[in-house]
Amino acid sequence: MDQMFKFPPEKLGALSEVYDSGGLQVVFDIMEQFCNQSENDFIGTRPGDDRAVVAAHAIMHAQRLYFQNVAEKIDYLVSEHRGSAKKDTAAKRTTGIK
Repeated sequence: MDQMFKFPPEKLGALSEVYDSGGLQVVFDIMEQFCNQSENDFIGTRPGDDRAVVAAHAIMHAQRLYFQNVAEKIDYLVSEHRGSAKKDTAAKRTTGIK
């Protein structure tokens, strides 16, 4: 993993606690709501406005990728901290990614 994702054990322990609590799911739910709003904005964009369609699609796509990447990084960091991978990861539960 990239050097940017190296954290001291105290921070990883705190992340593990949030990971196992309902707090992380609340954060993911908020992120999901923003992604859903972007999808609604994209659907509501006038098809004849090429620039607006491309811009809305780019925003929607970027937000979804960011959400998925954050979930994957959290899974990785918690698994690394615990020394084993969890079968039911937050990324799979929340985003359906494999």
